[in-house]
Amino acid sequence: MNRLLYFAYGELMNESEMRRHFPHAKMLGVSYLDGFALCFAGRDGLARAALKKSPESRVPGRVWSVFGEDEALLCRLHGAPNTARPEVHPVEVGGMRLPALVMVPSPGQSKGRPGFVAYDLMREAYETAGEDLEALRGACRV
Repeated sequence: MNRLLYFAYGELMNESEMRRHFPHAKMLGVSYLDGFALCFAGRDGLARAALKKSPESRVPGRVWSVFGEDEALLCRLHGAPNTARPEVHPVEVGGMRLPALVMVPSPGQSKGRPGFVAYDLMREAYETAGEDLEALRGACRV
C-alpha cells in the first residue's frame, strides 16, 4: 500500500488523538512548517487549529506516515472542502526535506479561540514534543 507523509499541527499532533483515528500511523518525529504561523479558525470557543501565511514564522508539528487512502478521512476530519483544503509542503524528516500533506484553512475563515478539548490536546502535544507553550498561548489570542 502507498503511504504518504502528513504534517499534523493541531489536535492530531497529539499522539493518542492521532492513533484514535489512524491506529496504523507511524510517527516519524517532530518537524516545522516554514512560512506559516499558528492561529485558530472557527466560531469563538470552538475554533480549530489553522495556519496563516507568515514568511518569518514556522509552526511545530509531528510528521506521520499514513496510508494514501487516509487522505479522505484527514480531509473529512478537517472539514474539507468547506473549512480546509489539502496542500503539499516540504518538511524536514530525518535530515531530508520531503513533501508532506498539510491541511490549510479555506479562504474566508474567521478567527476564534479554541475549545477546551482542542486546546488541551494541543497543549499536551506541545509539552511532549518539548515545544514552547507561549507560541500556543499566543495563537489563542484573537
